[in-house]
Amino acid sequence: MDKMFPPADQSHALATQATHHAALAQLDALFASLQQWAFAGEL
Repeated sequence: MDKMFPPADQSHALATQATHHAALAQLDALFASLQQWAFAGEL
């Protein structure tokens, strides 16, 4: 992966990256929902 992380920290870095990716996907879905409500005049 990256030479900055020792091998033990690589799995933690990958888990953190996966968590951040999942959180970003949830935020994207929330924002898309908010946009739909706004453009439909429901806000």
